[in-house]
This record gives sequence, structure tokens and C-alpha cells, in this order.
Amino acid sequence: MIKKVFKIFGLTLILCTVGIKSSGQNIATVDNITSSALIITPISISYDGTYLNFGSIVSLNSGSYSVTLSSEGVRTTDNENSLVSAFNESSVPSFTVYGQEDWTYKVTFENVTTLVGPTGSTPMTLDSFTTTLGVTNRGILTAGENTFSVGATLHLTSGQTSGEYIGSFSVIVAYE
Repeated sequence: MIKKVFKIFGLTLILCTVGIKSSGQNIATVDNITSSALIITPISISYDGTYLNFGSIVSLNSGSYSVTLSSEGVRTTDNENSLVSAFNESSVPSFTVYGQEDWTYKVTFENVTTLVGPTGSTPMTLDSFTTTLGVTNRGILTAGENTFSVGATLHLTSGQTSGEYIGSFSVIVAYE
């Protein structure tokens, strides 16, 4: 029995030694691997200072309604009696994005908010933002820059209190 144990132990030791020796002889090397990096212009955005202004809107007592101001500056509503065309001082803000020439960027909106008015009034929700870049909100930095405008939808309640309403939102651009 002791002979069998020594034979098994000896055979195991030989196999382990052969395995170690053969793995040490199987080495290959590849030299001069190229590595690279592209440093790009940081993306930035400027704002022309124009408000997203929905213009004058009549307060109606006939339920909730909304006014949409397209990114091209066109006002529409789901209640035609709410728009005052004689005092349509609506406007849309314009933004210019700067960055790496011919790269693509995407616009997103953050801090979408409500517009707060006079004391005791119901705030109005601002949402459904659009841009002149189309439904994808993506642009190409041709010659390192691109300009777009922003529109949105404003939601009013029945009997909205008269007065000025103010709110804010953020426009974010990022490379894709």
C-alpha cells in the first residue's frame, strides 16, 4: 500500500512539474502597440437673453386650457377665446452651442417648473419643450457652432388670476 501511495505521489509530482515547465515555455510578445487620444473642444452654450414669453392670454372660466408657443414663435391654443392677438408680445429664446466641429449634441431640459403669479393665484405648469432642431433635439456643430430656439406649452386653470407669472427652466447641451 505504501508503494502505491509513493507511485501516485511520484506520478502526480512528475505531471505537475511537466505542466509548470511547459507553461513557462509558451510566451509571446507584441511590441509597439499604438495608443491615441483625441482632445476635443469643450461644449458650451450662450443665451440671447430673450424670455420664453407666451404673450397676453385671457383668463377663462370654462375649464383648464393650454397655450403652446412653438420654437418658431407661433402661438396656438386648445381654446381660441384665450388668445389676444392685438397684444401678442410673445417671444422665444435663442441659444448658440459651441464645440468640436461637426460633432453632434443633444438638448435636454431640467428644472422644468411652474410659473408663479400674484398672491393666492394657481401656479401654471410649463412643459412639452420643443426646439428648432426637431423632435430629436439634436444638432450638428457645423463650423463648431449651431443655433436653436425653444418653445413650450403653458397650462392654465379655469379662472386663472390676472397678473404676471414668472418661472424658469434650464437648457442643457451634451455631446453624443
